Amino acid sequence: MTTARMTMSALWCDQGMAHMLQMYDTIDAQAPSQIVLIDFGAETMFKSSVLKLNLSAPAVTKVVEALFLQQQAGLEPKLDYVLITHQDTDHWSLLNYLMDAVDEIELPMKVGAIIYGGSDWGAGALATVNRLATYGVGGTAPITVLKSNVTDYADANGTVGSLVTIGDVVLRILIANAPIAKSSSAALRKNGTSAVVVIDYMAERMILPGDATWETLAAANTLLGAWTASPVQPVRVISAPHHGSLATMTPKNEGTDSNLEQLTTFTDLVRPEAVVASAGYGNSFKHPYLIILKVLGKYAGKNALGPHKVVVYRIDTSDWQLYSDITKNIYTTVISLTSPVEVADYLFTRSAFGFFTEAFGFLGPSKAIVSVPSTQVQVLGSAMSTAMDEESKDDGGDGSLSGDTRRLARFAATTRPIAARLTIGRYLPPPRRVVPACLAAATSAPAPAPAR
Repeated sequence: MTTARMTMSALWCDQGMAHMLQMYDTIDAQAPSQIVLIDFGAETMFKSSVLKLNLSAPAVTKVVEALFLQQQAGLEPKLDYVLITHQDTDHWSLLNYLMDAVDEIELPMKVGAIIYGGSDWGAGALATVNRLATYGVGGTAPITVLKSNVTDYADANGTVGSLVTIGDVVLRILIANAPIAKSSSAALRKNGTSAVVVIDYMAERMILPGDATWETLAAANTLLGAWTASPVQPVRVISAPHHGSLATMTPKNEGTDSNLEQLTTFTDLVRPEAVVASAGYGNSFKHPYLIILKVLGKYAGKNALGPHKVVVYRIDTSDWQLYSDITKNIYTTVISLTSPVEVADYLFTRSAFGFFTEAFGFLGPSKAIVSVPSTQVQVLGSAMSTAMDEESKDDGGDGSLSGDTRRLARFAATTRPIAARLTIGRYLPPPRRVVPACLAAATSAPAPAPAR
């Protein structure tokens, strides 16, 4: 089948990255015909079991809802591809919560194939990949490991390669496992060898660079600079490399005097029309830096979303800054400096009717159990209740639920099943653009090509 509409969701997941692609056979289809996850993780350091479950709930819920819509439409609930850019925990850890969730609600999720890049994969990361592979169609899902210095753009002014094709959507690798200096630390190797993924649809691109560093971008710049005409422009949206980090975008962090030559060159070569930065509230890494988003946003358009809020870290004040009326197409997943924190998911939609951007805001969890998306208990089920009991004991209590937790548990006991809540969601998005049925076209296309 051909792809009549594609969406890319940049999902809030605290200090992490989670992107979901959904492809639809018709303009007005409610259930996606294919789903792809590109990174799906959140940082877990120094977080309690309760908080980790709370943080996982929003992104996990979105994926579960997409799978459930497939099942309701008579399709097999399936992740066609899961692509992990590299082995950092905040790019894969939510996969475990997703698997726990589908098991809990007995949703028969299948996984078509798994692809991952980057170096220094640890036992925990590999165990998660292997567990995910057990959800394969008719057996174990195939796993593809991206080799050193992989690229689909090596044939300058020639043919662009491809990683996988799904309907009319092509996933390509700009660079994966780029050569990193031997003197670099293990952390820099993990980030620097991240895969930079290009999503190609309707002659336009979206770029998801994972935790790419200045060395990754240097390799990408060499590849792109060899082309007479850009093989990636126009780029509708890019995810900020490494959450908008400054430390890994420069050979030496010198604050406002840092050398951002590779990032600047990369921005000039891809010219992204929008930038989205995924990071946690008040995170110790200070992601995203204003100085980084200014460089990435050089070619960003205006008013795709209207005036909106962004939160960035400023070097000159050594503090976080909330901007409340940004018109440039620059977005952050954290949009307040208050607690409970306001956060947002972003939905980018491309079809024959154009390119559209939407933001869906809600309150994110913090160290105390605060107002959180209402579907978390429904999706995470008994695992949430068990973890809350354990956490109460860990905090010196007797294992009985706190007042806030009891309210949450009572809500869980009275909520409607997952089938009923799809119309209420964990927040109420603005009305969807509905295309008249007479304009929707359904055609057919070959099955996705296998990963190399």
